[in-house]
Amino acid sequence: MHAIDNEAALAAWAADVSRLPESRLHAAERIMQPAAEREARRFRQTIDVEKVRASVTGLGNLQRAHPGFYASLFDPVPPPGEGPQPARRPAAHAEALSAAQEATR
Repeated sequence: MHAIDNEAALAAWAADVSRLPESRLHAAERIMQPAAEREARRFRQTIDVEKVRASVTGLGNLQRAHPGFYASLFDPVPPPGEGPQPARRPAAHAEALSAAQEATR
C-alpha cells in the first residue's frame, strides 16, 4: 500500500473491508494530505474525499468496532461469497473488545 501513487487505488484500498483497519486509515490519510503534498506525490485523479472519509468512519473508534470482524460497525459486510470479507475477529479478541467497550461506557 505504501507504493501506491494513485488516488483511485488508495480510495479503493480505504473502502476495501478485507484490508486491515490500520492500512485503510493510512490510505485515507494519504489522500487527505494537503494539496501541495499530494501534488508532490504526483496524484492527478480527482477523488471524492468525503467518500474516502466515509469509507474509514469508525475504524479508529473503540465504540464503533465491529464485534465479529476487524472492521467498524459502519463497514458494509457482504454476505459470504459476495465480495471481499473483512478478517474475522477470533473469539478471544471479540471478548477482549467487548470488555474494553464496556469499560469505556
